[in-house]
Amino acid sequence: MTYDDGPHTETAGLLDYLKSKGVKATFYINGLNFNCIYDFADIIQRMHDEGHQIASHTWSHPHIPTLTDAQIKAEMTKLDTALLKIVGVSPRFARLPYGDGIDNARVIKLIGEVGYTHVVQWDLDSGDSIGYTHQQSYDMYDGAGGQPRIALNHDVNSDSIKYVTPYGVNSALTQGYNMVTTGTCLGFTKEQWYKKIIPRSARDSTWVC
Repeated sequence: MTYDDGPHTETAGLLDYLKSKGVKATFYINGLNFNCIYDFADIIQRMHDEGHQIASHTWSHPHIPTLTDAQIKAEMTKLDTALLKIVGVSPRFARLPYGDGIDNARVIKLIGEVGYTHVVQWDLDSGDSIGYTHQQSYDMYDGAGGQPRIALNHDVNSDSIKYVTPYGVNSALTQGYNMVTTGTCLGFTKEQWYKKIIPRSARDSTWVC
C-alpha cells in the first residue's frame, strides 16, 4: 500500500487503521502541496516510528519534466532538507507526481545525481484521485490476482481512508498478500530505504514552507 500527496488531516486516522491491521505502508510525501510539511511534523515522525517507509513525492507536486535542471534538483533537495529536520532521514525512493517523467532520461539522471536510486511507479490504481466510485476501487483490489502489486492511494482523500483503504486491505489479506513497504517488497532493509540517517532536529525558525 502506498499513499501520495500527504501528509494531511486524514493521515492520523489512516495510521490508526494501519496499526490496527499490522500493515506497513509507504508514504510518498510532499513538502508543500495540500499542506506545509512542517505543520504535520508529528505525523511524519509517527509514520517513521511505527515502521512505515518515508519516500519523496517532490516538494510542490509539479509536472517534473517541464522544469529546468536546477528546478528539478531543488524539488528533491528541498524536501530532503525538511525530512532530515523532521525525522532524520532522506529517502532513496521517489515517486514522480502524476507518474510524469518516469521514462524521461533527463529527469531520472538529475534526481539520481541527488541520491535517488529508485523511482517507483504503481501497477494497481485505486482510482481515488480520478473519480472512481467505491465499487470501482473495490474491484481494482479484488482483481489484484495474487501477483506482487504496488497499490496507489492518496491520504488526502477522506473517502479513500474511510472506505477504500479498509476494503483494499481486507481484500488483499483475504487473497493472501503480505502487506509491506515498497522497500521491503523490493528486498531492501530499512537502512537501505534512506541515503542519509541523522538525529532529528529541534523545531526552530527554519521550519517554515
